Amino acid sequence: MKDIIEEDKEPKFISGIHNYCDAWCDRCAFTEKCKISPAQDEYFDTPEKKDINNKEFWDSMGKVFADTLKMITEKCEEMGIDTNFTSEEIEEYAEKEERRRKKTKNKIVPKMAQKYSDMITEWFEKENNTLKEKAETMNSLHAAGIDSSDIVIEGAYIEDAIEVIYWYQHFIYVKFMRAMLRDDDEFENPDIKEAMAYDSNGSAKIALIGIDRSISAWGSLQKRLPERSDDILDILVHLERLRKKAEKEFPNARKFKRPGFDSAENSF
Repeated sequence: MKDIIEEDKEPKFISGIHNYCDAWCDRCAFTEKCKISPAQDEYFDTPEKKDINNKEFWDSMGKVFADTLKMITEKCEEMGIDTNFTSEEIEEYAEKEERRRKKTKNKIVPKMAQKYSDMITEWFEKENNTLKEKAETMNSLHAAGIDSSDIVIEGAYIEDAIEVIYWYQHFIYVKFMRAMLRDDDEFENPDIKEAMAYDSNGSAKIALIGIDRSISAWGSLQKRLPERSDDILDILVHLERLRKKAEKEFPNARKFKRPGFDSAENSF
């Protein structure tokens, strides 16, 4: 874990590749080039440890926290940084973070992203029975040997679409919240402002990619659930409005070059 925050000296790793990805390691073509992915494998090396509902997952998270805290403490000691804060400093920091959070979440892009997240929850709660009935019908046809190959493929498309939708449900909001921090007037140093602008574009770009992939997933679901086409269309319209608003808010985000992903030979 300690190597993660140190400058990369090994050519097999792409420096900073993990900063602007979607954290979906299972679907990433660059895990062997990423320092974070092998570090995660160190703690989450069994299916049980990757299951959020399993005690082993939370035990592993505890180990990650303990090792990370130790790493930070050691690094601060090396650099002569005092990590002890007074109660007044802690209170001041908490108040500043709360002001920042409230100001950011009330802006239009994060509000629209949060609305989209809520729409997902509402839709799946409403359509849970529909999806179950669809699955039961496809399983019955498959068991009867009726066009079994097509049924399996269609079922896989539906499952994949749902997985994509859920993966980006909260991700988009979180990344747009981060991207909006560029407007924080707490940062007065020009170098910090420049760094914040860079991070803002990177965060906005991966949020936009999340929107693109979510639109594709909803489109796939709409094709396979024609009886729910109108409801899905409402969600797609909202996502498209969010995409356009975000692109206007972050005009340079699409141009941002993510380490590794957006090099000349790659287009992820």
